[in-house]
Amino acid sequence: MADHEELGGYFGQKLVLEAQMMGLNTCWVGGTYAKGKCSVDISSGDVIVCVIAIGYGKTEGKTHKSKPVSKLCDVPETDMPKWFKNGVVAAMIDPPALLLSK
Repeated sequence: MADHEELGGYFGQKLVLEAQMMGLNTCWVGGTYAKGKCSVDISSGDVIVCVIAIGYGKTEGKTHKSKPVSKLCDVPETDMPKWFKNGVVAAMIDPPALLLSK
């Protein structure tokens, strides 16, 4: 992964969290993203790293099903350090965790 992709994800998530704290709804656009649908003018050599929709949604969103911890990791739950299992569970409930459920 290029540095700009990692930084885009890091700062994009900071933006998402700040917008959510302000009462706005947010959504990382991933699986439905297509360059032709993003009407933005960018300079030659520039790259769209991520797309985040921010605004007032019709609803507060919905919960997505996630796989159980045992399906996301080869380490048996009984052998996982608590900090590791907590991290896996946190990733499962994070909005981008939709990718984990497929």
